Amino acid sequence: MYCVLQPLLAAGNKKPSLNYGNFLLLIISSVFIAAAGYIINDYFDMNIDRINKPDRLIVQKYIKRRWTIVWHFFLSMAGVAIGFYLDLTTRVTLLGFSNLICACLLFIYSISLKRKLRKAEIWSCDISKEALHIANRNANNLNADVKFIQLDFLHLEERNNLPVFDIIVSNPPYVPQKDKEQMDPNVLNFEPHVALFVPDNDPLKFYKAIAEFGKEHLDKKGSIFLELHEVYAEQTAEFYEREHYKIELKRDMQGKNRMLHANGR
Repeated sequence: MYCVLQPLLAAGNKKPSLNYGNFLLLIISSVFIAAAGYIINDYFDMNIDRINKPDRLIVQKYIKRRWTIVWHFFLSMAGVAIGFYLDLTTRVTLLGFSNLICACLLFIYSISLKRKLRKAEIWSCDISKEALHIANRNANNLNADVKFIQLDFLHLEERNNLPVFDIIVSNPPYVPQKDKEQMDPNVLNFEPHVALFVPDNDPLKFYKAIAEFGKEHLDKKGSIFLELHEVYAEQTAEFYEREHYKIELKRDMQGKNRMLHANGR
């Protein structure tokens, strides 16, 4: 920008308000303010980034958490101080106050406004790396912002890393192994078996895990929506009632109980 404006001003026999050295200081101050904003943003998003972007995690990985605030303060103050220095030594005014306002707004955005203004966050988890790869590609094609996480939902410690949700939607595996021979080839031959089958002696294992997960990770006003095996629909509904959910069974186009809506723990 300076390399463009300076020749234009020179052609009109005018001088820029900032010489090369001062313009460089202005750039440095802007970089400091922006870096401080990134640092404080990563500080408050650390738990989410640890799950969703572990390879890009800065806080705790490269900068200790207790030093993050120190670096944020140092860079912010350095950017503001350079702005006030330029105010005092040049004909340009309000650079210091502008930098101060920017630093304050970035801090407020990170701790408050970001959480109030953001749109719905959509999270998706699966045990299959291949399934998540395809889902991520589809999301990119649709310009959909979805956080994809590979985990074993049946593993308590893994699913407990997830946050609290307003809505939980799942079409979990629910076909007992004994029903495999009765399934249509167009399903059996093209769907991953890990997404279809459950042990004969525990066909509700995923529904039980979701109910348990909801006790800590579903908002008090939130809802759970599940696809069901028609044979185990009543059994699933009774289980959720015993777990103190308010439930509603929904029928499909064939009049079979295939959906469950649960809320109000």
